[in-house]
Amino acid sequence: MKILLQVTVASLIFLSSCISKDDEYALAQDSFDEYLGNLLDDEKNGGSLFCENDSGGVSEDYRSCKSFYNLKERECYGRTTLEMNWEYRYADICQEIEALEQASISTIDYFDLESIDWWKTLPAEVIPLRGGIYTQESWEKQNAERENLVTGKLLGDIDFVEVTVELKSFEAILSSEEAECGKIIDYFYLNAVLLADFNRDGVSELLLHGFRAYQSESCGLGSGNNLGGWFSVIINKDSLSAIPTVVSYLNED
Repeated sequence: MKILLQVTVASLIFLSSCISKDDEYALAQDSFDEYLGNLLDDEKNGGSLFCENDSGGVSEDYRSCKSFYNLKERECYGRTTLEMNWEYRYADICQEIEALEQASISTIDYFDLESIDWWKTLPAEVIPLRGGIYTQESWEKQNAERENLVTGKLLGDIDFVEVTVELKSFEAILSSEEAECGKIIDYFYLNAVLLADFNRDGVSELLLHGFRAYQSESCGLGSGNNLGGWFSVIINKDSLSAIPTVVSYLNED
């Protein structure tokens, strides 16, 4: 496995040992408020879904999670790839807003995000199915392959082709194959977004964003290749010696 480390001097400064608990809490609150505020802005930006009717159908706008869910209940949907991708992302946004509005701030956490090896003890089940799966047969095949890859393993146990690591950011190539059009890689990305006490037990959980899809510089993979490839997951760690576990996938149907 080839590992590339990308670390800046600034990213190695560990500030928490130099500030008071009150200041640490204030910084955590600021990060929390800023992230939630950005989500609420995205909620207001909204989008549109196509709603079928006796005349064929019409695009209807949504500008809140409530109006989005109302359209989904009417079985409205995104028609273009861009609309479908945003439909998936908007559902994530709404579920993250709901989770964050019930969460609180805690300065207690057991994730070593200052370490370049922060990702190694995360459960391998955070690796999702690839985006761009359209048929039940493909889903069953890909799901079986994923289960074989991740079951009972940590990310550090996976034999990645290549890994690029930054603090709080992780990229990996799961596989690489040569086709007539060129190289196609199975790409996986993970980002540590926010620490917050989602279950209100006094200890922070970790919110992760991730993505998995085929990528190629020379092969046309289709406009729907990335569809459904993004995900959000909350990870729990109860003590320094505990192995992190998945609490919930926010975009899991």
